[in-house]
Amino acid sequence: MGTLRTITDDAKLAGKRVLLRGALDVPLEKTARGGLLVADDFRLQQLVSTIVRLAKARARIVLVGHIGRPHGRRVASLSLRPVISRLQQLLPPEVGDISFSLLHDFGLLAKRSKKIELGHILALENLRFFSGEEANNPAFAKQLASLGDVYVNECFSNSHRAHASMLGVAKLLPAYAGWQLARELKVLEDVRSHPKKPFVLLMGGIKMDKLPVLTNLAPHTSAILLGGGLANTFLQIQKIPVGKSAVGEKVSKVLLRKLLKEQRRFFGRGMKALIHLPKDVVVAKSPTAMPRLVDLENGEKVKAGEIIYDIGPKTVLEYATIIKAAATIVWNGPVGMFEKPVFAQGSRSLGWLIAARSEGPAFGVVGGGDTLEVLKSTGMESYVDYRSTGGGAMTTLLAGKELAAVPPLYRKQ
Repeated sequence: MGTLRTITDDAKLAGKRVLLRGALDVPLEKTARGGLLVADDFRLQQLVSTIVRLAKARARIVLVGHIGRPHGRRVASLSLRPVISRLQQLLPPEVGDISFSLLHDFGLLAKRSKKIELGHILALENLRFFSGEEANNPAFAKQLASLGDVYVNECFSNSHRAHASMLGVAKLLPAYAGWQLARELKVLEDVRSHPKKPFVLLMGGIKMDKLPVLTNLAPHTSAILLGGGLANTFLQIQKIPVGKSAVGEKVSKVLLRKLLKEQRRFFGRGMKALIHLPKDVVVAKSPTAMPRLVDLENGEKVKAGEIIYDIGPKTVLEYATIIKAAATIVWNGPVGMFEKPVFAQGSRSLGWLIAARSEGPAFGVVGGGDTLEVLKSTGMESYVDYRSTGGGAMTTLLAGKELAAVPPLYRKQ
């Protein structure tokens, strides 16, 4: 594919308009007065260093991004105003102020972009308020391109989307990968291609689109630990009742059975099977009902009206033993309904352990919004070697697929 193009610190950007596609899709929460505040600014923190470097180069920065899914409509609760306000608070004093614009007239915006003070920032409103963004409309991409002389993609979390601000603009302007994006691609490519072994993959959550990750990484993986919807589906394929638990209805059973046959493979210390499923689970009839522990290994069964909300202590212990023997750990997706404290024990316990094993005994990679939220609740997030800013993009890359917005960022050989 060639070499990834990145902007060097000595690049001549003074006076140039840099159209910076940032990862601004962060969770918001309501205040007591009905306003909105950023609930988790991790993605914004990752963007700060890039803005600082561009500001020091005396570029005119035009910051664009999105939040939520307004589907081409202006939705007040999905305005980027509180996001930009928080970003301004995170920026050091040497960076110029951010001017937030509600304009949707690109002719006026293009004129304004040329008058931005050097090292200062013009931020636009949510791009998904425009229907042309997600449709990758060529005319809309051309309007965005009129705002910059150079394009920088610093939005790994949306790089699996062929949207106008991700792909369309990158084909119209000199396009570069941001410093954080480049690092993210390298870390995940190293994990995908040549991880240090034993390599353990912990997969949870309710989305079933992670199955290709398992099939792609299985040849390199020492152990795959499953929770959530993926685990439920594997259990169901083995005729183990899962009650009303979430399962992948459209998942290929042939593919699952093929993966299950890999159980015969043996790896290093403490890893007797490739795919590990819960031995016990915490169930209830609803998130607010009284939970009970079901020991699947001893033949106990999940009842018809029950839902699996977490893994049990026996499973936590088994998974912990495997994680302790790992040299590389990748975690994507909680193993239970972490939003409810009673069902968060499995995810929190494993998150704490992964953080404890990182930066030394093992190289730990954690990705996905919910997964990062669980990790943050442990107070140990800073100990993890690498926290990926994207869940969908991370799983897409680990599944061996190409990220839609990345090819234009490569220098052709």
